Amino acid sequence: GGDQTVNLGMSGSVTVILDGRATDTEGDVLTVQWSVVEAPAGATVTFANANARSTTATITAVGVYRLRLTASDGALTASDDAIITVN
Repeated sequence: GGDQTVNLGMSGSVTVILDGRATDTEGDVLTVQWSVVEAPAGATVTFANANARSTTATITAVGVYRLRLTASDGALTASDDAIITVN
C-alpha cells in the first residue's frame, strides 16, 4: 500500500489499514511478514496479523514510521516500505 498521513486519536492511538500486494509469476506460494523498520523512541506498533498481505496496525505515538512488507517464495525475497506519518 501507499504512504499515509493520519492523526493520533483521542485514545492515544490510531489504526491504519495496510494493503500490501505480492505475487509470484511462477505461482509459488508466498509467505509475507510485516515488520517495523523505523519508529519513534518509546512508540509501539501492533499488527492485527503480521503474516497477512492486508492487515491493520495500531500506532501509539506521533512521528514517522517505516513499516515493511517482505514476501518470499523460499528462493527469492522482496520487500517494500510504507511510510506512515502520525500527526
